[in-house]
Amino acid sequence: GAVRMIEFFAGVIESRAHISLTSRRDVLYPRLRVTTKRIELLDYLALHTGVDTRIDTKGYNRRGCSEHCEERHIYGSYQSPYWNVDATRATIVLWNVLPELVCQAGNALVALRTGALTFPNLNAEVPSTMRRLGWELPTRDDLKELLRGTDSSQSNIA
Repeated sequence: GAVRMIEFFAGVIESRAHISLTSRRDVLYPRLRVTTKRIELLDYLALHTGVDTRIDTKGYNRRGCSEHCEERHIYGSYQSPYWNVDATRATIVLWNVLPELVCQAGNALVALRTGALTFPNLNAEVPSTMRRLGWELPTRDDLKELLRGTDSSQSNIA
């Protein structure tokens, strides 16, 4: 059940995730992104976080075309499938997997602390969805403890 899901997510985050911060309206949020051709892996992540797997399609030119162009090139494109969560979802995932992380623990902690600052002010629908999907939600006390040692004047947690 939930323990296997957490361990799976931790393994994917350790080996394939990019943990970063993003901003919306000058507020920073944590973001997790996994890009891989393994659609079944992305679909599992998406299923257990209530989001969709997405695909970026990017175009490129290579030299080689001589049919209709003076300069030889080849038109092409490639698809880059990915799973992405940010803000509340990323905070909840990171909260659950942090004890299992080794190499990504530092990045996860920075992102998680950033998420803890905004977590209480976000849409309540996401936490209830994540709980229904099997995730443990951090309490206000959990988030306060996480922020201990950071600049508490930035905290919105009452």
